[in-house]
Amino acid sequence: MTFSSHASLRALLLGAIGCQAASSAGPASSPADVVDVATPGPEVSDTLSTPEVVDASTPWPDTSDVVAEPDVVIEPLCVDPAPVLLANGGPSGFVKCADGAVNRVASIPYEPVNSGEACHGDEPAGACSTDADCTGAPHGRCIHFSDLEGGPFCNCEYACATDEDCATGTVCVPPELSERATFPRCVSAGCREGNDCASGECGLADFFNGCYQETSLRCRDSNLDTCRGDAECVHVGVESSCDLDQVGNAFGCVSWSCQPGRPLLVAGTPRVAPTVRRADWRHVTPPLEAS
Repeated sequence: MTFSSHASLRALLLGAIGCQAASSAGPASSPADVVDVATPGPEVSDTLSTPEVVDASTPWPDTSDVVAEPDVVIEPLCVDPAPVLLANGGPSGFVKCADGAVNRVASIPYEPVNSGEACHGDEPAGACSTDADCTGAPHGRCIHFSDLEGGPFCNCEYACATDEDCATGTVCVPPELSERATFPRCVSAGCREGNDCASGECGLADFFNGCYQETSLRCRDSNLDTCRGDAECVHVGVESSCDLDQVGNAFGCVSWSCQPGRPLLVAGTPRVAPTVRRADWRHVTPPLEAS
């Protein structure tokens, strides 16, 4: 058999098994050019994510009994607050509520002027005689006082312009907010304004106890306070008002607690000595002897 016959037979056999014989005239195919059609490609279905299976037999939560809670609206305690003005028409930093309660809402500077009566200089007693004697603090004045029992006297008073003029635990309050006051003065304070209080109200208490004026600031507390304005205390007595109680922790209806001079009052009742017939207080004239 000739060489061409062998080549023809080889090509015939290779074609029968699906292969292509390399041409003797051209270059042989490289392994990279040969595609093995018998080798299967990657399974595309194997690369897809498995979908989440939902169990239709599991019931959804029952929300038919769930009722949305309504928004709680907290009514302000101070209704229709009106600014309290100074004598010159300027703001005082205080407001008055419709129920009569007075609250401090801001710190305002004041004119440190004392309009009280100046010392006469001839008072029998006192700590000063002129304003020059009052140097314990800024804005000092020597003021005349009339005492019903001990006679007139003089004493120093110191006005404040701002809270910074006052000691720790006190604030400056103008005379328009304190009865019988003649100048801005430092008063006891448990708060400076509403932001210092859980209730949002820094209340003013101003009460004449029968001897002197008591003025202070305290947070209002609806759980402790028994009143807000003086109108709620009319049933207690003419001299009663809604101010801090004797303990000083809550607002309540209070009456005079100090009585100058006699008689001594105990629980509002005069305490006096019992009446007893006696004769040792008078001079006894000896009897005349018979002549």
